[in-house]
Amino acid sequence: MFNYQYRKKKKLQEMHSVALAILLVQGFLVSGYILYVLDKLTPEYIRVFNSIPFNTIFSLKGFLLLIIYIILATCTWHFGCIAKRCSYILYNRWYQ
Repeated sequence: MFNYQYRKKKKLQEMHSVALAILLVQGFLVSGYILYVLDKLTPEYIRVFNSIPFNTIFSLKGFLLLIIYIILATCTWHFGCIAKRCSYILYNRWYQ
């Protein structure tokens, strides 16, 4: 049985072009889908957030919506950065 603890970890620059292309496509698809969800979620989020009265600091519903919105935005940023980095490496490898 192979122990993965002691295996040398590869950096993105050392990966094969096909593996980088797969990561690139996955990153763009995931970030694009989450952006689509955020696009549909934002008007409803604003409507619910505006319905919260001013005399309450922050309701549980508004707090949970904010947490979900932040998690989705962070996932979009993360996968977008992976896709951008893979795209940059492939561009430098293939065209320069």
